[in-house]
Amino acid sequence: MVKSIKVNIRKINKWLKEDTFKKLMRNALSLLIGDTGASIINTLSLTIMLKVIGVENYGIIVLIQAYTMTIDQLLNFQSWQAIIKYGAEELEQGNIESFKRLIKQGAILDVSTAFLGTVVAILLIDKIGLLLNWNNLVIEYGKIYSVSIL
Repeated sequence: MVKSIKVNIRKINKWLKEDTFKKLMRNALSLLIGDTGASIINTLSLTIMLKVIGVENYGIIVLIQAYTMTIDQLLNFQSWQAIIKYGAEELEQGNIESFKRLIKQGAILDVSTAFLGTVVAILLIDKIGLLLNWNNLVIEYGKIYSVSIL
């Protein structure tokens, strides 16, 4: 048993000294530092924004963003997922022309569904705003922000 533990410890020590492990740890540390830094910056910017514009106005911004993102997710097709799956297969088989058609169809689909989402968001916000008792300012800002779907 002791011999088995010594062998495992040697294997672990050998593995820890490998370049692959060192690169993996360096990259993991970079990601951790980056994510932590981004979270700290987001917290600071949120604190500053709340102090500058106030809680009520920040709530309006969040409400408009939530509305717009909901319409976007309902209507805007994400063709990049299909392009990754089927495009990789086409490239692997050497079908460059088929890959180009797939990219073209994806771009047309993305643009047309983004346009549709924008139009629907602008047209629906009056009715949804009335239903949810939003004031006119929220509805007008929502119409303007709906263009961000494009």
